Amino acid sequence: MNKKYYIPKDKSDISAVKNLNSLPFNVVKSDVPRLLESLQDMHWDIAFGVAKYFIPYVSDISNELLLILKTGDENWKFNILNALVKYSPDKIDPELLREIERIAKYPSEGEIEDGAHFAAKQIIENRFLYE
Repeated sequence: MNKKYYIPKDKSDISAVKNLNSLPFNVVKSDVPRLLESLQDMHWDIAFGVAKYFIPYVSDISNELLLILKTGDENWKFNILNALVKYSPDKIDPELLREIERIAKYPSEGEIEDGAHFAAKQIIENRFLYE
């Protein structure tokens, strides 16, 4: 059985995050959806380490991010936008960008409540005016 020591067992499993950060992206690619669950709450010990790992790979995981932005979990959306997408060094995938623009311009009540619309506006205003 192939153990995946880079997948956190719980919200405090820092050793898994350390293992994750020692691996190339192609090793963990198939586990991206499971790893992004670590960003559902940025108060968890594992959240910032996982977000930091994925920042350089935002363009590679845009489909997974898009799925999250289309869920009803507004706090998770905020975390994805504010802790991950906002810091991406790459140009954002057009389909992902359309969803970010939708959140910024036509947010749901929950997206307003949890600040996802604000994070989306910041991304658009601060990044894409200059591209």
